[in-house]
Formats: sequence, structure tokens, C-alpha cells
Amino acid sequence: MVCANMDGTDKMPLLVIGKSANPRCFKNVRSLPVEYHANKKAWMTGDIFSTWVKQLDKMKKKKRKIALVIDNCPAHPKIPGLQSIELIFLPPNTTSKTQPMDQGIIQNLKVHYRKRVLLRYISAIDKKETPHISILDALHMLSQAWACVTVNTISNCFKHAGFANSTTTETEEEEDEFDIDDNIPLSRLRDLGLTPDVLQQFTDADNELQTCVDLTDDNILEEVKMNREPEAQSVEESDPDDRPAPVPCLEKVSSACDIVLANLQNRADSSDILTNFNIICDLVNRDIFKKKTSHQSHIPNFFK
Repeated sequence: MVCANMDGTDKMPLLVIGKSANPRCFKNVRSLPVEYHANKKAWMTGDIFSTWVKQLDKMKKKKRKIALVIDNCPAHPKIPGLQSIELIFLPPNTTSKTQPMDQGIIQNLKVHYRKRVLLRYISAIDKKETPHISILDALHMLSQAWACVTVNTISNCFKHAGFANSTTTETEEEEDEFDIDDNIPLSRLRDLGLTPDVLQQFTDADNELQTCVDLTDDNILEEVKMNREPEAQSVEESDPDDRPAPVPCLEKVSSACDIVLANLQNRADSSDILTNFNIICDLVNRDIFKKKTSHQSHIPNFFK
């Protein structure tokens, strides 16, 4: 699920729903780039939506008032007691015309994500490896793709759906298409049989995918059972190839930071990235310092 404000300056982290509550690739992982939930069908449910809205309401409390425009579907129930958020339900069967996210924002996200999928597969083929993308890999690529959806794209899609105010200026931006020429040579795409029509089909592959339904008693029982037994469920549904990645030691992380930093400094377009990356380097260095000081002997230990 994607959510952003009208001018695109406040993009909420993506909400991703999978089938496994605790896949193997999540072992040793304490932070995710998205908010992740799971149920047996990988569907949006009223419980997941209500939890997400209440968290957003609590986070934005006392800051501002929010009109949250959402589809009128079974997975989007009315939620009493909200203080900062007012839910605005769109008329039934009008999503394709009135929901801003469906005017190109979701499509743009898919283009950026699937571009990364293609790059990952081509890289594996070039190395003569078997292509594989774990759930964790997918979450990171989704987060990267969401970061690439621009402010102009979001604001233009809202305008296209009729959302505008008196101070809004008309600045049209050409919508991002499946443009991967900058990343993948056309000769490589031809070798793989990827014509523009095939690429477009690849982008639109799940346009008709069902994401929610009216819950039956059986669905509700499955949801409750999964919440009570997340470990058993994850073992049953996890991909056997989704093995947890080894956790590198801090010294290796520090060396990797030095290599990335040297690369960023050699680029002419990385000033903003450098600012954020320096924060990461500082965090790693502080962790190393804490580790060293925690193992230092105390003075009384030298006396018997």
C-alpha cells in the first residue's frame, strides 16, 4: 500500500503484505525499510488497515489534520476515535478515475521496482548464477523504488484526479515510462528477447490481482491462527532458498563504508547522498567505539 500527501513532500513508508509472517531471510534482521504484515492470502484486511491508520493517527497527533482518501472496499473499515485523521471514502467503482494513486503513482512505483528486478536477473545471468530474489531483497528494492517516485509525479497524479487548491501552479511533468536504457544496454535486452511490448506486459502483469475480499469465517479463523503461531506458519511457507544472510562484523562494515565513501566522493552528483551516508558512517563508528569500550578491563580487575 502506498500513501503520500497531495504535493508529494511526505511519503509514508510502504505497507507490504506477504504470506509468511517470519520468513527465514528475516533471521538476524531487526529493521525493515517498509512496514511488513502477513496473512495466508497476502491480502489487505480490516485489522491490518485499522492498525496502520491508528499508528499514523498517533504519529501525526497534534501536528496537523489529515483527510485520508481511500477506496471503498471491504478491507477499509470505518475507524472510530481518530483524532488527527478523517477517513474519506471514494464512491464505489470509481477508483480508476478518482483515486490519485491509480493515476500513475502505483504504476511508476512498479516501473522502478521491476527495473531493479531485471537488473538483478541480468547481473545473475552474466555471472552464470541462478537468479533469486528473497522477500527481504524485494522489500529493499521496493523501498528504493518508492524513493525514486518524484514529488512532481505525485503532485501531477493528484491534479489529474482533481485534487488541487488555489495556490497550486500547473507544472506538468512527463510520466516516467519503462525507461531502462540508462541502466541496461539495448543489445542485452534484445539478447534476452525483451522488446518494449514485453517490458510493458511485465510491468502490467498484476494489474488485475485481487488484494482483498469480504472475509468469511474461514478466512478470519486462518488469520487468528496465523497470528498465534507465526513461527510454524513461516517455516511452512518460507522459500527454502531464502536463507538468512550472515551478519558481517563491524570492522568489515567500516571497511565497506570507506569503499562506498570513496566512490561517492568521486561522483559529481552525490552531495545529498554523501550527507546521509556520513550519518551511516558515524553510526558504524560509534558502534565500534561502544564495542571496544565494553570489553575494556576495569581497574579493580588488575588487583587480587
